[in-house]
Amino acid sequence: MNNFLRGGRGMAVGQSRVRLLADDKVTQLQSDKDLSSRLIIVKMKLPCRRVDLSVPLCSNRGDAMGGLVAYSLKLIALIFCVLFSWLSVTPAQGQEAVRSVKYVQPEEGSITPLYIGDTIPEVFWNYKMPIYLDTLGRDSVCLADFRGDSKVLIIDFWPTWCGPCIESVLKLDSITRNKGYKNVQFISLCVMESEERLEAFIERSKFGVTSLFDFSYLANRMLARYKEKLGILMIKDGNLWGAPDGRTLTVENLDRIEQGKWEDLTITFMPERDKIRLSKEVRKEHAQ
Repeated sequence: MNNFLRGGRGMAVGQSRVRLLADDKVTQLQSDKDLSSRLIIVKMKLPCRRVDLSVPLCSNRGDAMGGLVAYSLKLIALIFCVLFSWLSVTPAQGQEAVRSVKYVQPEEGSITPLYIGDTIPEVFWNYKMPIYLDTLGRDSVCLADFRGDSKVLIIDFWPTWCGPCIESVLKLDSITRNKGYKNVQFISLCVMESEERLEAFIERSKFGVTSLFDFSYLANRMLARYKEKLGILMIKDGNLWGAPDGRTLTVENLDRIEQGKWEDLTITFMPERDKIRLSKEVRKEHAQ
């Protein structure tokens, strides 16, 4: 698969650059005589009107007073611009975060990942997760919100730094939305990532897929036996149905799932892993 193209960050608000300009070229002053004879102009690029501090000398007292007043006004404007830029990027004191972060390191042996055929425990169904780009305006959901008697849930666990994973999410989201399936529910779940990085990724890449966020809680308990941290799970009739190879989740196979033609499926499922590796957990919880 082609790698996913990621954008970069722009210059921070309020960042300034100072350059010495002489005839539009930066030159090396060779002596004190050059320093006294050359005109040195200092320009600062700020998020406001440019102020030129190169004020010419005046020939008489009146002109000098007028030049001094003009210079003072420009200097005040410059100071105001710098202060305004600083205030625009400084968060208001006392402002509370929307969500708090609680770090939890799983103890060895405290987590037993599910096997194929195991029933999904209710605690997993009701585990609340933040949701982004939700068309219904919700700020958190759980798997139970997508539950249905005849629905097959396809959960894609992905991080922002995995190009093939993002391509898989975009493909499955596009297919399921365009087809309008009633019995197939696709769920995009961002993992192994911070919420801040997910938000930055959405902003710079114009990513438009409704996505849940969970660092590793569900991945450790539902995915780890068949995939290492990243991959796809399928839930059918409330049970873990399998961890399919995403390349075999074609339009034809998804159509067969929608129509209940199980015997015609050509989906390849991942085998059980010899060694389970759990990820460090970062539980994201809503601030009370």
